[in-house]
Amino acid sequence: MHLTNDGAVTIKKRSRSQHAASLPAESRNVTQNFDHFAGIFESVRHIRRNESERGFRVVRSKVCVLALALSVAGVAATSAVAQLALQTLPALPDGTAATTWTMMEDGRTFWQRQAGSAVAAHRFRDGSWQARDWNTFSSDDGEIFADIVPSGADKAVRVTRDGVSQVLAFTRTELRVHDISNDGDIIYATGRNSISFDDSTWVLRWNGTTYVDAGRVIGTPMHTLPAGNATFYAPQTSANGRQYAGDQYSNANNGTTVSYRDFDASPAAPFVPPAITPPFEGVLRDQNSSLKALSRTGQVVVGTYSARFVPTSPGSSLQYNGNFIWNQLTGTSWASPALDSFLSTLGSDFTLPADGRFVIATQSITGSQSLFDIQADRALSVEALLTQSGVDLSTWSQLRLGNWSLDGRTLSGTGLREFSPGQFRSDSWFVTIPTPSTFFTLCAGGIIAARRRRSS
Repeated sequence: MHLTNDGAVTIKKRSRSQHAASLPAESRNVTQNFDHFAGIFESVRHIRRNESERGFRVVRSKVCVLALALSVAGVAATSAVAQLALQTLPALPDGTAATTWTMMEDGRTFWQRQAGSAVAAHRFRDGSWQARDWNTFSSDDGEIFADIVPSGADKAVRVTRDGVSQVLAFTRTELRVHDISNDGDIIYATGRNSISFDDSTWVLRWNGTTYVDAGRVIGTPMHTLPAGNATFYAPQTSANGRQYAGDQYSNANNGTTVSYRDFDASPAAPFVPPAITPPFEGVLRDQNSSLKALSRTGQVVVGTYSARFVPTSPGSSLQYNGNFIWNQLTGTSWASPALDSFLSTLGSDFTLPADGRFVIATQSITGSQSLFDIQADRALSVEALLTQSGVDLSTWSQLRLGNWSLDGRTLSGTGLREFSPGQFRSDSWFVTIPTPSTFFTLCAGGIIAARRRRSS
């Protein structure tokens, strides 16, 4: 279209090649991809004409091949135009910058605590901030939360559920909320055990009316310990609260064993150590294991194991040390040399977000972070993880991971952001990594299955 001096509009037709040549490189790429789409759809029409002759299975396979081609071409078109970027949240209702929020594991709910403010916290959900009058443990959506209130000489758990508060008939000395499940139906409370006078953790489960005491936390041990007063320390829980793991302690030899429980498994999920094949002979003595991390899906445990071997012939005893991975589906295995070295880093706290594919190590003193990809068997930085996922980090540095959505797609954290040329501030960020479409995945599976049928 062209506007002449007298205001008249004339339209001059150009060939497709002339038009494409006049566009920027990014637009040319998109145009070429849409030309490719047109050819693909013409092929689909040709396949439909031959459907009665070839049969439905052949047609379906070819359509799936074309769908794969469409997906690849679509990705190429998208990547030519835009790149993923770390996202921030809008300012709070009072105009204060929202820079210290936390993302919940649903990947779409965010909380910013307001210490020293009349408003305890703000929740960002469905595109806006809402003021909240509490800042304690809560369900993902923030509609169920738990705190502690005095109850005579002891303390009790108070739960507010859908706007209604109730103080539970569960009291202990020095009681505190340990954790709450994402849906709010399970609460873990830790307090003084009147029998052993040690800290113990109890499970409180919602029965439709109130929360009932489901018993003290105790799991299936990884290995046996000498008889003694057994105490379960500092359990880690899964996101839905149905699984937990921790260290069970015996005062008979000051030893510990990793213990695990799955409420949904009947009977309890087996939890056994990996086979030990040390390069020496001897009698196994003094086994010890300790939990490093439980995945948020509750299906993966990472821990450390040690044992002393007394030789059958004269000589000094030998010590065996190693790190292990336990998977509810595949059992237990020793960590690879690379992962073993990563897990042996001194002064680090370890977490297993989402399904446990990645291990995050955080230095307790410096706060620096590193990651390990168990599937790829290699360590990498936060920046490397985001960059290889297609995220633009040109205005960000000093990144730290904060939380990971349960589906593994949305990550959040903090970093130093250049919000204006030459001006920097600490800020919180999140980003959602796109995944291949369901149709793409189903077609890929169907093609593989078809090939297997033909080859069998």
